[in-house]
Amino acid sequence: MYLGGNNHNHNGTVIKKTLEYMRFSFVEAGNLIDRLQRRSFWRLAMKSICDPVPAWQQIQNKMRVGFDWLATRATSGIATLLLLALPSVNTLHAEGLVYDESDQWQEGSTAELWQCNLRENANFTALKGVVDSWNAYADAAGWADYSAKLLTPIFASDVDLDTTVYWYGKWSGSGGGADIDALLKSGGEISSQFQPVLACSSRILFGGWDVRAELDSDSLDSSIITMADCEYVSDWDNQRGLLKTKGDDDLAAANRQLNGFLDKNEAKYNITQLWPWMGRSKDTLNENWDIKWMEEYTSAEHLVQSELSAAKNGIFTLESNVLDPVVDCKDPEVFSALTIRTQQ
Repeated sequence: MYLGGNNHNHNGTVIKKTLEYMRFSFVEAGNLIDRLQRRSFWRLAMKSICDPVPAWQQIQNKMRVGFDWLATRATSGIATLLLLALPSVNTLHAEGLVYDESDQWQEGSTAELWQCNLRENANFTALKGVVDSWNAYADAAGWADYSAKLLTPIFASDVDLDTTVYWYGKWSGSGGGADIDALLKSGGEISSQFQPVLACSSRILFGGWDVRAELDSDSLDSSIITMADCEYVSDWDNQRGLLKTKGDDDLAAANRQLNGFLDKNEAKYNITQLWPWMGRSKDTLNENWDIKWMEEYTSAEHLVQSELSAAKNGIFTLESNVLDPVVDCKDPEVFSALTIRTQQ
């Protein structure tokens, strides 16, 4: 499995979290002073009549404790940044994923996700017409290892439900480099046909793995796909003064337990986990997610019944004990998926 740039991504995440932690510490110090000025001063002033320690000295003592606490947090944060700069020290990951031959899903794949909107006066019928032309180009160019789906939102936030379209493409083994080269050299005409129909704001290349593959995705003309943003859980290690972040090896261990539970309950749906590799902008880096967690079902009814069955059989306990300590996932958005290309 290749998850190019993943360590850099996690290091960046940890540095960002550490700086946020330090920033929150300074904010807390300001709040401390504000509380002392607005509340503690008057409360302590009233108590000073019968308290042998003067009010001003109590305030001073509280401020000293507060700033000692701040200094400890800030120093620990700086220490974390320095340690991350040393190539011989890696507090985020083990030497690598512990590969189990039964974990065939760890072999990985490459995927791309375009976020687009239909242009004014364009419609889905026009888009499908361009897709047909694009498929003819892909056949001639030998894109045998590529499959793709168009995703339109059913339940989602902060998107235009009427015009939003995601293009979700996937290479099973080749990585897609040769296909992208061919498109750059000879795909200008077909690419131009999308311009009057779609306006796309982002294209991100992912590395990932199919954690569970109970459905033949290519054989489904249409399906339901859920997609959730997940962030690796970080905890402050007081003894070592470091921010410890869960990583791929922790998720792999959780995936094994999740698959064991789903096997026992004969769950028949797909799970894919994707890590951003290339194309994630500075703006999207401010969004706190490390992984796209995707699931595919044959229909909305299949999704609902699968959720009800999992809840009845104890999925919430598994999530609390196994998944929640590793990844913090937002509520999933739900999409209608139309298969537009299958692997040859």
